[in-house]
Amino acid sequence: SGVLALALPYTGILAKIFAEMVDEAPRAPGHALQASGASGLATFTVALVPQALPDMLAYTFYRFECALRSSAVLGFFGIKTIGYLVKQSFQSHYYGEVWTYLYVLMATILVFDGWSGAVRRRLVA
Repeated sequence: SGVLALALPYTGILAKIFAEMVDEAPRAPGHALQASGASGLATFTVALVPQALPDMLAYTFYRFECALRSSAVLGFFGIKTIGYLVKQSFQSHYYGEVWTYLYVLMATILVFDGWSGAVRRRLVA
């Protein structure tokens, strides 16, 4: 239920933002492809999506980081996530475990942030 609580609104927001990003992509390459006889699907996949892809990936990475943080917060309210494990360990006075879980969460976010930065640099270059 916790996964669905995060997945449904995040998916809806991603779809809305992706549609806006594709709408804002320059239309000139798409018009050139259509003038040469390309289908609407080919125009979309070859001309519009590649122009919007760097922004789409950047926003996807951002929303994933938000979901990681949100899942940790949900754990403090009883949903079994890393936040739940932190809360349980803290209440049991296992402070070593608390720090381990926090380090794992921070490392996950930092690794994902570094990976997303590398992917974005590669797409822009």
